[in-house]
Amino acid sequence: MSFVVGCQNAFASFLFTLPNPSPDVNLMPPTESSDPRPRITEVAAAAGVSITTVSHALNGKGRISEATRTHVHEVARRLGYRPSANARSLGSGRHGLIALKVSLPGESSAAFVEFDYFTRLLNAATGTALQNGVALVTIPGSSGEGELADFSADGIIAIDPEPGDETLAAARQHGLPIVTAGRDQDHQDTPWIDNDHHGGAITALDHLAAQGAKRIALIGLERVNSFAIDTTAGYEQWCADRAADPIQSESVADYSETAGRVAALELLSAPCPPDAIYAPVDGLGLGALSAARELGLSVPGDLMITACSDSASAAASTPSMTSLALNPEAIGSGGVEMLLALLDAPAEPIANRYVPTKLVVRRSSSPAA
Repeated sequence: MSFVVGCQNAFASFLFTLPNPSPDVNLMPPTESSDPRPRITEVAAAAGVSITTVSHALNGKGRISEATRTHVHEVARRLGYRPSANARSLGSGRHGLIALKVSLPGESSAAFVEFDYFTRLLNAATGTALQNGVALVTIPGSSGEGELADFSADGIIAIDPEPGDETLAAARQHGLPIVTAGRDQDHQDTPWIDNDHHGGAITALDHLAAQGAKRIALIGLERVNSFAIDTTAGYEQWCADRAADPIQSESVADYSETAGRVAALELLSAPCPPDAIYAPVDGLGLGALSAARELGLSVPGDLMITACSDSASAAASTPSMTSLALNPEAIGSGGVEMLLALLDAPAEPIANRYVPTKLVVRRSSSPAA
């Protein structure tokens, strides 16, 4: 694939993920006479501070108090101020463009936009980028040195990076700042934002046990990213703490409903089948529901099912599926904010961030839900 094709795909993805514009979001370059947006001078006047203080507060720079920084942000938000992409780029030597890449196993990467989690993450990331005067594009999963050689991005956000990622290797070679959602196994010092998947798995398993489950199985994942590593480690620790034998299916090749059905059939056809299944992805959980129906098992009577990553499909399934909500909007927005902070102050350390999870209990694991 040539770089031109890669950029076309990236731009198409940008158009796909662009949020529905609200009346106060101007997506066209405004003329000097028609631009209704407040200017930085107006923010400074309303906040009672200098223009320099406003610039430093909004860009995370300067030696100003946290109270002043918070005050300036509140005034800017109240006035609807958004930095000019052109001004920001010209003032910093940047291109005003950040890239986002999703890595998933098998065929999942090619169709990641079909996942509720990723569409929500991308919409939030795109909206936050626009609010900060920059554009966001997605780049092909196969991008490497050749395709990034002339890619005019200021930095990259990588979702669930896998070891040996050629895109990140090329980005580092070109000196591009990187933030990941999920830890980069090759570069542990790369700033990241993530959920606590280890603790989230334990929360889901505790719930199933509290509902009476005795033999809880896990749909296995290939340990190619921190999400799979942490989820599996959480399950194995939970079993070890209770002296329970771990029950795992063969590792799935992708995160589709079909893969979940095959893995669940494997588990449920064993001589001592489980009475509950934890599916690490909502699509895998939907596949487990399909397998239960195929085998004539009632859910939750004969089998309880809980999945990670809540979605509209999980809520609408029959029965509705208990799911661990990951708040992908906070992941997407937070990743953009971290990357912009890294661009504004490269020498300043960026704190890694955990986004809280919440178990949404539904019928698949609780008759009373």
